[in-house]
Amino acid sequence: MIVALPFQYLLVKVLLNQHAKGVKITDKRVRLTTEVLQGIRLIKVYGWESFYAEAIAKFRQGEIRTIKKSSCVISK
Repeated sequence: MIVALPFQYLLVKVLLNQHAKGVKITDKRVRLTTEVLQGIRLIKVYGWESFYAEAIAKFRQGEIRTIKKSSCVISK
């Protein structure tokens, strides 16, 4: 048990770090999505759909990356 404690501490530290990163990325994505929904008429008029779709997709990819890292730590 004494040998496993430092290893477990490292795993928890990595997990909490990844969770914090994931929350920040999720917050940015939700803000951008809210902005898009509020200004949907302007976005449609000026044809900015692809720009916002790519930006939201980038945030989502970052979210998925952090979730995968966290799940690797949890599964071990």
